[in-house]
Amino acid sequence: MSGIAFRGLFVAALACAQAAAPASAWLSSQASIGDYKLGCLEETTLRFAGRDQVITLQEAEEIKLVVEKYLAEEKPALEPSVIAPSTEAFIDCQGTVRMGAWILEQAFSSEKPELRLSYRVLTSEHFVVRQMIFLALEDGQWKVTGEDRVTTHLRY
Repeated sequence: MSGIAFRGLFVAALACAQAAAPASAWLSSQASIGDYKLGCLEETTLRFAGRDQVITLQEAEEIKLVVEKYLAEEKPALEPSVIAPSTEAFIDCQGTVRMGAWILEQAFSSEKPELRLSYRVLTSEHFVVRQMIFLALEDGQWKVTGEDRVTTHLRY
């Protein structure tokens, strides 16, 4: 089976699982669909601040707590469909750090070396809208440095 076909089956199976159980039950590090476990790695490596940065499950949970605190205290104006990271952080088999529907990744367009937590709000044929929360490592502690809604126009 090709990778594309497998991903299609995985997405379909995940959609069925979502319909049958609450998000906290199907999108956690212990969840699995068939033989595919959603959270199978203990750490991953992201390019950050000009070097490779190892992100562990514990550090991902710390980042999640920092983001939850920021959202609770600062109450930024988010799209109504955006939900806070609602499940425990996990690292999938491809090395992607996930927190519910949020994905931790390098902030490529940032002037400062940052990571971003990205939530896909809307996908269409012509553009993608993402809610992003930017994070920086300052004195050994993760801090939210800002948030934004970003629209990317797709080119074909």
